[in-house]
Amino acid sequence: MMSLKLEGVVQIGPGTWTAQLEPSDVRRFGQNASSNGFRSILAVSSPVFDKETGTMAVSLDAVSAMNIGRGNDALLVDLDSGENIKPEANVSSQADAPERDQAFIAACKVHLPAHMVSIIARVLSEVRRHHDDRLVEGAGRKWTAAPHNFLAITIQNRNQQFLVSVKADPARHSFKHIQLKRSRSPYCEFHVNSPSQIEETVQIILASARY
Repeated sequence: MMSLKLEGVVQIGPGTWTAQLEPSDVRRFGQNASSNGFRSILAVSSPVFDKETGTMAVSLDAVSAMNIGRGNDALLVDLDSGENIKPEANVSSQADAPERDQAFIAACKVHLPAHMVSIIARVLSEVRRHHDDRLVEGAGRKWTAAPHNFLAITIQNRNQQFLVSVKADPARHSFKHIQLKRSRSPYCEFHVNSPSQIEETVQIILASARY
């Protein structure tokens, strides 16, 4: 039996996951599915999910597209799950975030889905082990680290992602999951929209603080 294997899958609740899938790939599982918004929705039946590796395997005939979004962000729902779907407890909870980050996390929750809030909260959790600058809101949903100004994060609600600005020379860094683009010197910027980018995002932010 043919099966679909997905990588970079993140569980956000019982029987609910997020993954990155091109709209063209989602369309293979339901030509007549609705096409609304940015996010695709796939119904899956009896998937095998490995939390350690972030992989999921599911029979091809057990996947059905419910909505084909404009972007690569996909929500996977196990229709066979008998559990009530509740958000996982993690650092993305506003109450659990450090006080200096709570306003930023609250703003993220207004504009972005839960899994994106979790991604940036995990990044900040690691950064906070080394630096405690407060994120201050500016124009256009841009939040800047104060007082040292080594980091700025813009909440991009239209594209459902973050634009991160740091002090760095793109020519001196090479990453697998993030692409640095030169901005106004000494800054460069990159987009964050996947859990696979967390480790490298933390690395470049800490390097920016040392710049």
